[in-house]
Amino acid sequence: MVVIRLAKSGAKKNPYFFITVADSRMPRDGRFIERLGFYNPSARGSEERLRFNTERFDHWVGQGAQVSDRVKVLHQEAEMSPEDLAAKFEKRDSKRQAKKEAKAAKLAEEMAASEEAAPAEEAPAEEAPASRRSSSRRSCTCRRSSSRRSCTSRRGSSRRSSSRRSCQLKKLQLRKKLQLKKLHLQKSSSEEAPAEARSSTEKLHQQKRLQ
Repeated sequence: MVVIRLAKSGAKKNPYFFITVADSRMPRDGRFIERLGFYNPSARGSEERLRFNTERFDHWVGQGAQVSDRVKVLHQEAEMSPEDLAAKFEKRDSKRQAKKEAKAAKLAEEMAASEEAAPAEEAPAEEAPASRRSSSRRSCTCRRSSSRRSCTSRRGSSRRSSSRRSCQLKKLQLRKKLQLKKLHLQKSSSEEAPAEARSSTEKLHQQKRLQ
């Protein structure tokens, strides 16, 4: 199916469109059959905004080509006189300006309403500082009591852990002392055994001499 549509070109924030006749199966910015003109939405001053070959457009429409909505609008603008086109743009700009003014008025009303509501909220807020202070004092006392409890529990647990450590150290010291005593006893017994053996050998030698 043949369609008449816009094909995008130009730079990233400065678009430029060609009015093309193309196969609907092709990509929008791909191959085309014929170009019917161009559309430059960012035209300024004396730059040409729209160029449209309406004769070739009518030819392709007669051949059964489908037209996109945007191309239909551009075709209507191309057939308008410069005076009618200027009146159309003025009407569009006036509508946009009216919308902007309505938004600004709405924002001003909202700001005024918020400023009027602010003093009304401040009056009851001034009447209730005493209740807030009492509640804040209660919360402070509760926090202090809870912090004291937590501190006492921490101290108790730290004392228990320190007492356990001291008991363990004492046990280790006693074990070391017992081990040292055993070592001394073993050394003394090993030293006494050769002394007894020497005394027995000396006695034997003396008996032999006497004989």
